[in-house]
Amino acid sequence: MTTRGGSTLRNPFQRACLPKLMTTVVIISIMTGCSTHSKNAQETDAQKSAKRGKVTVTIYDRGNIPSGQGTVENNLMTKWINQAGPVDVTFIPLPRTQSDQKLNNPNFVVQGNELIHGWDNMQAVTAFKKRLYNEGLVDKEFYIDKYGAKAKRDFLNGKIGIYMDQFNVPITFYNDFYVGLKKSVPDAELAIMPYPTTPVGRFNPIFVNPIQMTGVVNAETKDPEAVMKYVDFAASETFMKTMYYGFEGVHSKTLPGECPQVTDLNKWQKEFNYASGDFGMLASPTLAGKCYFGVEKMDTKDPLQQEVKKMFEANSSFIDFNLQMAGPTHSEQMPQLSKDLQQILTDTMKQVDVGDGDIWMKAILTPNYSPEQAKKDAIAVWEKAGGAQVDAWYKAFYEKDKDTIILSKDIYDIFKQQRALQNK
Repeated sequence: MTTRGGSTLRNPFQRACLPKLMTTVVIISIMTGCSTHSKNAQETDAQKSAKRGKVTVTIYDRGNIPSGQGTVENNLMTKWINQAGPVDVTFIPLPRTQSDQKLNNPNFVVQGNELIHGWDNMQAVTAFKKRLYNEGLVDKEFYIDKYGAKAKRDFLNGKIGIYMDQFNVPITFYNDFYVGLKKSVPDAELAIMPYPTTPVGRFNPIFVNPIQMTGVVNAETKDPEAVMKYVDFAASETFMKTMYYGFEGVHSKTLPGECPQVTDLNKWQKEFNYASGDFGMLASPTLAGKCYFGVEKMDTKDPLQQEVKKMFEANSSFIDFNLQMAGPTHSEQMPQLSKDLQQILTDTMKQVDVGDGDIWMKAILTPNYSPEQAKKDAIAVWEKAGGAQVDAWYKAFYEKDKDTIILSKDIYDIFKQQRALQNK
């Protein structure tokens, strides 16, 4: 966590490092007001509150609050935080209109200990997508399904067999996908497969970024002590247990020497699930203990939840630490370009972005337009815009300064540490 004043807090919180295909960065901004002290022997309630300190915290408003649960800034969780915590907290909603923010990072890969533009990789993945499209294995109108709503609906109704989404929180996958799929198609079986060899090599998937900026403190805060009291509370096991399992005796039950078990999942979903992850961004299973890793929440008596647990563990077991990810690190760990070089990326992404750039999309949809030709055309657009300058900058950075960033090997080390904490 880094303050806007430039100081850095040591021992950054490590978040669960689990395989998935995309990640979302969530930032909670903390700002505080002044605290005052009573000069009277008789303290009023307001004066007692002032001694506790006050902080203002932004919280994402995703527009997903169930009926009857209040607002994202005033609900069961915010009331508990104020009652159980060491400071008074005012929550300010921040609309989260698009949870998956696109990062303008070019597709770079490491080859021969050099960082180069991954044009061959982009061609290969486009050829694979074109084959799926031509063989009728994906929706013919996938390109207009911008946020994947139709794909999810078709998957849950058993109309398509390939669906790509985050699989880093087992209980979320169970609630949002697996239960619906099994209701619609009771005989449906999901196959978890090892990561295949591609024309350009074999790679691990992208992991959840284990080191993120999950909180920002106003550099001009007037009560840093109140801020740190809130941070300590929000990072505590008590906080994480409440967000993760709900209230003891209401949503869950804890037996001596065992992890908590959710006893009323429907009630927890309604009262906690919609925002507990955002409230709990400063908490970490690495700090709180093994009971807070994903699979521990799965009910041992629920057959469907146990199926999801097995799939999740199989997915993790296919990680091969002898392999690299396709790039040198998670995209969020890549160094920031200068404004002029970043503008080159911004100006070319619509055409050459590997995800949905116009040139690559044309190669998928157009019978006589090959991925090979798309690669040539994309390189031409990139070079015309000055992309060679970006290539040269990244190459030089990797040669001289790569040890200043978190690389894939560092992410692997954290992943291994977390598996060790789970005795796996």
